[in-house]
Amino acid sequence: MARNTGACLVCGKPIVYYESARKMECVMCHGEFEAYASCEDGHYVCDDCHARRGIQVIMEGCKKSRKKDPIAIMQELMEDPYIYMHGPEHHVMVGAALLTAYKNCGGFEVCAGKTAIQPARLLSGKQGAGANGAKDEGLSTEVRETTGEDAGLSMEVRETTGEDAGVSERVQEVFHKALEEMKSRGSEYPGGACGLWGCCGAAVSTGIFMSIITKATPLTGHSWRLSNQMTSRALGAVADLGGPRCCKRDSFTAAKEAVEFVREKLGVEMELPQKIECGFFAENQQCLKKHCPYYKM
Repeated sequence: MARNTGACLVCGKPIVYYESARKMECVMCHGEFEAYASCEDGHYVCDDCHARRGIQVIMEGCKKSRKKDPIAIMQELMEDPYIYMHGPEHHVMVGAALLTAYKNCGGFEVCAGKTAIQPARLLSGKQGAGANGAKDEGLSTEVRETTGEDAGLSMEVRETTGEDAGVSERVQEVFHKALEEMKSRGSEYPGGACGLWGCCGAAVSTGIFMSIITKATPLTGHSWRLSNQMTSRALGAVADLGGPRCCKRDSFTAAKEAVEFVREKLGVEMELPQKIECGFFAENQQCLKKHCPYYKM
């Protein structure tokens, strides 16, 4: 796939960032916005116009994918010409790829009615054991908040016998609702926030993912903690690699941290490649090259 290595969607020239917002008109929808960036020739594309087609690609691709590795899911999505080298579509893509891998590894099956026990580690944040005394590896849950002083997250035991014909359909329903929520929340996070706000959208996307699967809200207890810990962990790993920003590098890094976090805290084992290699460096004018852990020599 060949794409323009420049950043502007109109002329391909580099993007210029400003220290304070300026009133600009989107060259596509002609709406007026307060924004911090345009290309060298003054072309400005709003976040919605920039990301709309890419997010559609993400939603369609994730609904079809059977992969258990969020890196592989993202790399496949990134090959589409509407997933640009950089852009706010990545703020949806990271969480959507994680939801997809999580679903394909059985993470949503409890919600659909299969036998499951709430892992003790999700209740207390500690390593726990299942009802039979065995370690609760591989167990996942539908999280429901209790009233009162965060007695934590309630434990639900569901038992079904045989193959529940409705489980697969219910899993898809839960998954599709989760994807739509990821789209809604991720789309609200602005492009350029990594530098302007000091908080990368790829890292925030992992926190949104965690919030969705644990049903966190501002008033919940342990799930609130997990969601913020997830963002913090991903953001720290992204920051450790340094700038300038790269939406591909940051997305790979954030998703990798999320896979490990979910395994540790929820016991759901998603997959990761032995080595992550980026094939998009030629499109990035600010690529760190040999200083990036994913640079393909």
